[in-house]
Amino acid sequence: MKYILAVLVMTFSLQSSADSWLCTGDQSAGFQLTDGNWQPFSFTPGDQYLIKEADEKRSAYGGIYQVHVFGKKVPTWTCGDFRSVIGTEKLLVCDGWAAPGESFKYNPATGHFLATRTTGYVQDGKEGGISPATPSIEIGTCSPL
Repeated sequence: MKYILAVLVMTFSLQSSADSWLCTGDQSAGFQLTDGNWQPFSFTPGDQYLIKEADEKRSAYGGIYQVHVFGKKVPTWTCGDFRSVIGTEKLLVCDGWAAPGESFKYNPATGHFLATRTTGYVQDGKEGGISPATPSIEIGTCSPL
C-alpha cells in the first residue's frame, strides 16, 4: 500500500511540474468596425491555447516557450523564459510571432493569462483603407497538463 501511494504521489508531482499548460478564455472585449466607426464590442471567447516548450521542429519560430491556438502547429506567440517583473516573481511574457504588436502574458502563481490582439487596428486594410480586423483583449486561466 505504501508503494502504491508513493507511485501516485510521484506521478502527480511529475504531471504538475510539466512545462505545458492548457489555457481557456473567460472573457474577451475589444472594438469592431461598424459603418466606418470603431465601436466597443464584447466577444465570446472560443479559442483554447497551449503553452509549451519549443521543440526541435518548432525552434525555427524562436522562443523558449510558444503559445499555440489549440490544434494549430504554428505558434501565435513566442516567449523567452519565465522572468521576474515588478510585483510578480515569475511571469511568461510572449510576443506575436507573425504580428509583433500582439502579446500573451501568463502568471503560473495565479493561473491567469492575458492575450492582446491589437495589430489589426494599426494595419492598413485593402487598398489603403481601414483594416476591419478587430483589436481585442482576452483574459482567462491556464492549468498544467
